[in-house]
Amino acid sequence: MTMAPRDYISEVTIVDTFGIREISFKPKSVTRIKGRNGSGKTSIVRGVLKVFEGGTDASIIRKGSLASIVTIKLASGYTITKTSAKKKRGEGYRFDTEVLDPEGVPQPAPQTLINQWSEALAVDPGAILRIDATTAAGRKALLDLLLRINPLTFTPVEISQACSYRKNREDEALTACAITPEKPFDLTGMKQAQEQVRELRRRVGATRDETEAAVTQMTRALGQDDGRDHKAALIEAENLQTELLKQIADGKAEVEAAKREALARIEGALKTARAEIDAEIDGKIAALELERRERHATALQDRQTKAGREIEIASSETTSLEQRVRPELDRLAGRVAELREKAATQERAAGLKPQIDIFISKSRAAAWQYDQLSNVIAAMEKLVRDKLESSPVPGLEVADPVTVDGIEWPNVNLARRVDVVMQLCAMCAGKLGFMVLDDCEHLDTETRAAIEKAIIDDGWQLIEAVVTDSPLCIETAA
Repeated sequence: MTMAPRDYISEVTIVDTFGIREISFKPKSVTRIKGRNGSGKTSIVRGVLKVFEGGTDASIIRKGSLASIVTIKLASGYTITKTSAKKKRGEGYRFDTEVLDPEGVPQPAPQTLINQWSEALAVDPGAILRIDATTAAGRKALLDLLLRINPLTFTPVEISQACSYRKNREDEALTACAITPEKPFDLTGMKQAQEQVRELRRRVGATRDETEAAVTQMTRALGQDDGRDHKAALIEAENLQTELLKQIADGKAEVEAAKREALARIEGALKTARAEIDAEIDGKIAALELERRERHATALQDRQTKAGREIEIASSETTSLEQRVRPELDRLAGRVAELREKAATQERAAGLKPQIDIFISKSRAAAWQYDQLSNVIAAMEKLVRDKLESSPVPGLEVADPVTVDGIEWPNVNLARRVDVVMQLCAMCAGKLGFMVLDDCEHLDTETRAAIEKAIIDDGWQLIEAVVTDSPLCIETAA
């Protein structure tokens, strides 16, 4: 079965469809369905489109009718009939689509055949031109619509190549960015993949910064290391310090023992002297009481003076010993403090150096991976950019914002925008060479005229609904 490159509608018959009781017309290059709102214009347009949309919709049957029948004859001789009817028994509906060839022979899989013919109906040039791309929402709507017409596809091979990088030779455990899709990505999927890589790079960058900060902090904690064994020197100094302190303690103990012994001797001598004096003066107590008291006082004073001299001598010896030892003791105290700090520093260094080596290795690996992920993001962005710039419509760049010849869509003159839209329609065209425009009241007169002219110039057939103040009528132009 061979069809002409483009086939056109030669006749349309609509019966009991939406708001139309019955109507038949023969479209030409331009067919304008005119009338007031609610007069049936949209019913005719929707009836024609329903034939090519497929699916089932009981609302197509006019209220009060049993069946809707839409028949479309093509210039090539093929006839398409779509019937939607209430079942005779019980509730429910039946929907039938039939395609007859020029000899009247029914064709198998009629809806599949219709779908192959009518791909171009998916593109509504009026819908594209009605979008207000001066707003953020309009720019997004325009971009989404153009991507539906000409979807960007990124194959798994392209994505894997963009997202791959060599392993770090210094760290074989480091793996490449694992974005290996089983199915192609569209632009949204590609943007999501880019966000995944950016998030991975952010985490890697945080790891890099944290490890670098840890290395700096631990390195500062190491202090200066002159290479000597300060811990052994500390032990030696502490031992010498302990020995000197023991000598001082022993000297003090000897002095205290001497002091106690001297006091004991003095006390014994004093008791003896008192006893002798008491014995001598007992007989002369009354007469010599005053003398006894004086002599007691004198004896006490003498003994105290002597004891004071002995104590002073002992204290002087102790003081002398402390004075001799104190400089060395002070020196050793400073030395012990110094060596204790150095020994602690060495001990900290012994524990920190392996950790510093680990963090330095992690920091280098993270920095390397961060750079590689930056390269991945750049490769993905280039892949997207190349895809966007490789539009099959010359001058059209499907990006945000959409541009034509480097000019943003709202600033492109009407003739050029219509030209781009028609190229998109031609790119999607199936075997049917006609377009349907509904809601033409949303297009200004200049835009609608430009679309009509472009469609005719490009050899298309147009069926459009136009709002007027007159009753429903159909106007055709060659």
